[in-house]
Amino acid sequence: MNKKTTALALMLFLLIVTIVANGEMVWPGEQKFAGYTTFDQLKAVFDQDTSRYGRRYLVQALPFFAEKNKIASAPPAWLVREIGKADISNDQNLALEGVIATQRLNIHGLSDTLIGVYRKARMRWAGDMRRIHMSIIGCLVSFNSPESKGALASIAATPLPAKIATDIVPALKGLGQIGDSSCINTLNGISARLLLSKDSIVALKQISPASVDTVLANKLLQISGLADRVKQTILARGSVR
Repeated sequence: MNKKTTALALMLFLLIVTIVANGEMVWPGEQKFAGYTTFDQLKAVFDQDTSRYGRRYLVQALPFFAEKNKIASAPPAWLVREIGKADISNDQNLALEGVIATQRLNIHGLSDTLIGVYRKARMRWAGDMRRIHMSIIGCLVSFNSPESKGALASIAATPLPAKIATDIVPALKGLGQIGDSSCINTLNGISARLLLSKDSIVALKQISPASVDTVLANKLLQISGLADRVKQTILARGSVR
């Protein structure tokens, strides 16, 4: 790395964090929270800093603020709304920070909101899709609630065929971790749908071999097998008393 590149990297890093005297790393949003100790005191800051760029750093700083001030209570309704707005933002960086804050502040009520964020990522943010998808699945798995299980099932049940290999696999794996009997019908439907698509590809191959994507057919078969294994895992888990 040459000197110019090194200097540029250092400047970019200093834009993200500030090192204070005691060596503590402070995120930009935390600087705006200085002197406050409760969530409600932050409302004026959120009302004033409404740009997507500024809001990103405020949302990013919230989990650190809660940890620093030992806030164990749920965020107030106004702050949950602000985090929900971040989740559904058209700015993928703000949306990602919203998902992280949703998980770290344990906001179960936003589980259904994350379904839409997952779908938006696969349609609009191809470059960041995997990162956002994994963050959403990690969040829902950590909640381990009826709402988050339903959200995982909903995500898995609505794949986009063109991206199916990277689309529903994270959600299926999430169901493998926390799914229960309420998810079985969804998994049966996913498996049947994938096998039907695979059979259609195989049938098309007999008519027009050159136009058939055999790689996709194999992926569909593999993902169908994963759905079946997840179902068996859930059934086995439910049989343990």
